[in-house]
Amino acid sequence: MSLQSERRFLSKTNLTSGTMVEFSYIAKDSTTKTYSVLVIDVINTNDIQYLHGLLLDNLSDFDIIKLSTQVGNQFNFNPDERDVPLTSLNSDEAYSRYKTSIFKNDRRYRTFILDNVSNLTQILIGEIT
Repeated sequence: MSLQSERRFLSKTNLTSGTMVEFSYIAKDSTTKTYSVLVIDVINTNDIQYLHGLLLDNLSDFDIIKLSTQVGNQFNFNPDERDVPLTSLNSDEAYSRYKTSIFKNDRRYRTFILDNVSNLTQILIGEIT
């Protein structure tokens, strides 16, 4: 099983829960790394925006589907609806589901400072082949 995917540029203001994204991130030590993340939520705290998400790096297609369905309610396979989120998430419920999922021990939950994110692209999922 393999997921067909495309990427398109995405504005930081258009980040929504359940969207799969890829971006470059500048860490505290000024190094840059690329991440693939399932967005749980974007939150403003003290004039700083934080992106909360689950790392998808080094996961197989099957594991991405499994993770998405464990934290969300479904997985969107419809190639005609690729603009909608990958999975439907309620952010508070998604984190609670993640804490009880089999992926918790992989330490996949991460928080990013949105100002340090660049080259943001949405990963659009299409048909499974």
